[in-house]
Amino acid sequence: MAVDNGLSFGGNTPPEDEGRLPFNLEVFRFDPRSLLLYVASKWRWILIFFFLSLLAIWGLEKSRSVNSKTAWTAEAKVLHQERSNRLPNYYQQMDTATVMQFFASRDVQGRVGDRLRNSPQYAFSPELFKNVLVSRERERSWIISIKASAGTPETAAAIANEMAEEGIAEYVRQQSSKIRAILQERSLQLTNITKELSSLQFEKKRLYTSNSVISPDIELLKKNEDISSFISKKEDLLIKLHSLDISINSIKSLLEQTPEMEEGEKRIDNTRSLGLTGKKNELENLLKRYTPENPKVKILLDEIDILEKNQAAGSNQIADVVVLRKNPVYATLQNQLTALDIERKTTEVLIAQYETNQVSKEDEIQDIMNRAVAFEQLQQREEQLRSGSQKVMDSISDLEFLMSSAVPDVSIFERAKIPSVSNMGQAKFKIVGVGIFLSLLFSILIAASKILKLKLVSSSEYESALDVTPLGELPLPNEAIGESKKSTLQKILQNLKIFLQEHKRVGFLKFMPSDSLEADITEILDIAMISGQKTFRLKCIPATKGGIPASYKPLKDDSLAKNLISVIKVSDEGFFCFQNNLSLDSAEMDLLRFDIEALCSSYDLVVIEVESEESTELLSSQVAQLSERIILSAPFDSIKKTVLQEHIKQMKETSDVKIAGLLTDVPNPYYGG
Repeated sequence: MAVDNGLSFGGNTPPEDEGRLPFNLEVFRFDPRSLLLYVASKWRWILIFFFLSLLAIWGLEKSRSVNSKTAWTAEAKVLHQERSNRLPNYYQQMDTATVMQFFASRDVQGRVGDRLRNSPQYAFSPELFKNVLVSRERERSWIISIKASAGTPETAAAIANEMAEEGIAEYVRQQSSKIRAILQERSLQLTNITKELSSLQFEKKRLYTSNSVISPDIELLKKNEDISSFISKKEDLLIKLHSLDISINSIKSLLEQTPEMEEGEKRIDNTRSLGLTGKKNELENLLKRYTPENPKVKILLDEIDILEKNQAAGSNQIADVVVLRKNPVYATLQNQLTALDIERKTTEVLIAQYETNQVSKEDEIQDIMNRAVAFEQLQQREEQLRSGSQKVMDSISDLEFLMSSAVPDVSIFERAKIPSVSNMGQAKFKIVGVGIFLSLLFSILIAASKILKLKLVSSSEYESALDVTPLGELPLPNEAIGESKKSTLQKILQNLKIFLQEHKRVGFLKFMPSDSLEADITEILDIAMISGQKTFRLKCIPATKGGIPASYKPLKDDSLAKNLISVIKVSDEGFFCFQNNLSLDSAEMDLLRFDIEALCSSYDLVVIEVESEESTELLSSQVAQLSERIILSAPFDSIKKTVLQEHIKQMKETSDVKIAGLLTDVPNPYYGG
């Protein structure tokens, strides 16, 4: 098992994946306090760089101001405001951003160039237009700023003023041209509306009734009134007809109940055949010709029998002759009925005439209604055209007012003055600002270089960058003395006890150990001894570095030293010598493991101390296999975190040992106490 432990590590390490970094990016994590302290420690270099930057920038600006055509800058300001409150709704006034384009147009530059080129007092060239900046102020967005730079102050002021004046002229010219175009368009619209109105008047006349001066809509109203009158009269006649029918029916009922004739005179003649004697004589004559069974005879016998009975009863005699006369009541009713019939027929004739007139009027109304609908549509169109005509005339009036208005909406607010200070004088704050920026950039580069060095400068980086437990910091020998130093060692010992808990075997990997570290370790272990924890220090020394000193021999009465195979023990210290500087062979691993087990039986804590280097990852992993806890110690700003990370990685791959870190030789002001 020992052979496997000694030979399996390193040779079987899985190769790094292609495309991956050889280290984890956590090593770039740093302590901000230590980084700021490091940058602050370079304040002299930063200050020198700042002054050199100021000198260099000042020289460049000076050279540019002397040899450049932009040494002098002048500024003219133009005010853009509303031209008039009578602006029509359809006329959209240009905003300030659009107005600015006129001042920077090529036409304006061409006219300004022609004007200044012919003036011998100005050192003008067309290339100077590249130095013209047209913008607007932030707080006063209606102010347009025109900044011009040139080789002489007079030229710069002339360019700014000329561009302001010519830009305003170009704007007014463009606006006037636009207004004239709109005015011409409105005049044409008004002409077309007038023509259409004339055409509508003719179309409306065609819809009038022949030989009538009344419009179809009014005529329709009158026809409706006429037909309403006809309908009203017809309804009255129908009511009258109904009343006549009731009266006629009533009279007919009375006529049926009233006799047409009444008795006027009665006469009785017994000699006549109507009397009893006469009827008897007639019976005798009939019996001569007929038998008693003859119907005529029987009837006559019955009549005679009745007359005899009446006569025997003593009743009035029936008149033989009754003279009748016309009943005046019946005649009166009959005359009334005749009059009502005549009136009814007259009413029916009138109703028929009204119905005929109504049908005629309805036909006329339908024709007038069709013409009235068309007339109404023409009227609506006429109203629309008249309204549009009024709007067009109002817009023409507004446009004419704009054409005649003498108040421009763009004017020179402030003319450019000849500058008395060159751009060099105005660039002082700019130079200082650039110098500060460059110094800040230089400081950032210093901090970045410090980060990229990946050196360990704070015990907190053990946890943030290497993921191990920090135990604390040991200052340089002269940084903390007396009680302060003792307090630091007590704090480290307290953290160490929490880290070790009940474990006895501790591997101590010392990177670049110093005499001060040895003294501090001795003092920490002495404090532990005082507190009752018996500690043994086992120093593993390679033979290539001198091995064990010859004067170092075990005590004769030390029974434990006699039982040790490879470890030379003197009091509470011991030495173990191994041949290879980079690792232990399998035999050395077995011997060392045996002696450590023997020591653990007599001591509370066995510290296995090894001096580690950059290439001793295998040795570190072997110590981890022999230990229950590992302590790494590295001096301040001396060991790269990638080296420590590789050692930690190798140890964690071969064992589950927990690791802590100790930072040594920490100077002020990095040492926090």
